[in-house]
Amino acid sequence: MASSSSSVETARQVEALETRLQELIEERARVDDEISRVEAERDDLVRRRRIAEEEEEEEVCAEEEAPPDADFASARSWDAEVASMAREVFGISSFRALQREVINCVLEDRDAFVVMRTGGGKSLTYQLPALFGGGVTVVVSPLVSLMLDQAHSFEAKCGRNAAVVALYSGMSAAELNASLKELASDAADATVAFVTPERVANSKRLMSSLEKLHKARRLRRFVVDECHCASQWGHDYRPDYVKLGALRRTFPEVRILALTATATPRLARDVCQILGLAVKKTVHFRGSTDRPNLFFEVRAKPPSAPEALDALFAFVRDCKATSGIVYCLSQKECGDVAAGLVSRGCRAAAYHAGLHDETRRRVHEDWLVGSISVVAATVAFGLGIDKPDCRFVAHFSMPRSLESYYQEMGRAGRDGLPARVVLFFSATDLWRILSLTAAEAAGATNALEMAKYCLEPACRRRVLAKALGDDPPQKSSDETCCDVCRSGNSTRQAYDATVLAATVSDIVLDPDAPRRTAKQLVDEIRRRLKPRAVEKTFSKDLLETIVARFLLRNILALDLSYTAYSVVVYLKPGRRASSRQTLDCSLVFPNFISMPTADDIAMKIPTTTTTTTNATKRKKKEVMKAPSQQARVPSKKTTEPPPRPDVIDLVDDDDDEIRSRARKKIRV
Repeated sequence: MASSSSSVETARQVEALETRLQELIEERARVDDEISRVEAERDDLVRRRRIAEEEEEEEVCAEEEAPPDADFASARSWDAEVASMAREVFGISSFRALQREVINCVLEDRDAFVVMRTGGGKSLTYQLPALFGGGVTVVVSPLVSLMLDQAHSFEAKCGRNAAVVALYSGMSAAELNASLKELASDAADATVAFVTPERVANSKRLMSSLEKLHKARRLRRFVVDECHCASQWGHDYRPDYVKLGALRRTFPEVRILALTATATPRLARDVCQILGLAVKKTVHFRGSTDRPNLFFEVRAKPPSAPEALDALFAFVRDCKATSGIVYCLSQKECGDVAAGLVSRGCRAAAYHAGLHDETRRRVHEDWLVGSISVVAATVAFGLGIDKPDCRFVAHFSMPRSLESYYQEMGRAGRDGLPARVVLFFSATDLWRILSLTAAEAAGATNALEMAKYCLEPACRRRVLAKALGDDPPQKSSDETCCDVCRSGNSTRQAYDATVLAATVSDIVLDPDAPRRTAKQLVDEIRRRLKPRAVEKTFSKDLLETIVARFLLRNILALDLSYTAYSVVVYLKPGRRASSRQTLDCSLVFPNFISMPTADDIAMKIPTTTTTTTNATKRKKKEVMKAPSQQARVPSKKTTEPPPRPDVIDLVDDDDDEIRSRARKKIRV
């Protein structure tokens, strides 16, 4: 009798605990909802503050880049002589946008910061003024190949009117002595000296020669080409460019002309501070970045190498062009792409810094004359490349930043005729770039902006213009703008990824789980989802792309780990991570990504189950553990079978009964 009474009492205790547990679970749900609401309000306030800060910064930059205080397009006393020299020496009958204004500014001995699009004719703005009034113009150029190309081009045009000197690393002692002697000579009225930033930063003999020229009043101006390399916010940061600020400190009276094709207002302000350009006294010129003759497109990059090469070759063949460039992420990739195109019948060759100088020179010349059609290249084949009839630029891997992308795609269509720009996107490339650029100040930010350009169905031209600090361009036709505009509303494939977002959040929020890379996270997602559904609708490549979108939506965040040899890109919970399905996560993809439709799979959770985090499940087990050890209460049997769910959930659940019914339904 006592034993029966004890069993009844234990059963009551268990029932009371179960009731209390259910109350706590419901209370937790209410608290979670309140937390989600407060977090949403916080995120909205953070977003508003960020927008306000960006608007304030844009206003400051707009004030600093105010319109020139003089009308540099108006008539000048030297107009006739400038027009004559442009026609007779450079073969130019009319100036391009901003060329005349910048030339007038330089001839008036003003500091200037010029942003002019690729192919806009930046070199003329310092080459033509160098022939006026004599003296020495020092041009700082980032690459030896670019510098030599500019020097040879200028010498071919102006050899009779000016002396040309080139100073760079790798010169023999005899060559260096001859160049410095020619620089100091006053035999020619005008001298243009092309130097690398490393030579300026490290050569005391060069600085001594410049001081002698300055004392003799023959040092006219400094030209810093590709000046964006001076800023860590730029896409081609070069530490020796930072040391160019010594030129202004050593020669404060000598004017500086800074030139680049890409500079956001923030980057422009940073470069001006580095070079010692006074904000109020420097004249800023910013031309339009839009290239209306280019058609922009993003395509999916197949996961296997042979299929990716097939897709690239199909694009090259479809272009029916005699000249194009394929940019690659590494030297090995250059060789593989070139070999793959050759095996498919395309005249192609590789170009990268690992090749011998003579090999690179031969590839460049063969491409210029048309002996080969396609160059598979790294960024080494970039600055200063000028082939007017290049009909396409393809990126076999995602570039590191939108600025790099703009610089590289600018090699296409310099003759003004229609040309195509295509980027093959794969989420795998995003993780590679995040690892490679981890040490850069804006490496992750730039990579994520590039991924956003690829994955969001917005006009490609507008995204580029906004990133480069330009006004939205005026497009003449959707058909000639980009793939998003050409496809119209058909690109906007909305997909409800709420369950996937909750699953991913549940994985990364587990405090006992190991850190995971994107690939490991995808493997865990596939393990948790029902295999039958995954095999039909979600490939690993597609899930990696969805994970990348979760990263852009702040459901996930980067967690970089530095090892002795590399940087491992792990993913951790973002500020919007939530394992509860109250999070509305609707993703919109461009049409090059094929997402499953509602008919393919029902992404719903049965109403008979409750999704909880792993931590909640552990707490439930701990609460139930003590009374179950005191006495085992027999469960009540029921004669009615449990109702079968209408939809099989895609998320793991600890309810054995529901999982059993799900397996039975699959077998049926």
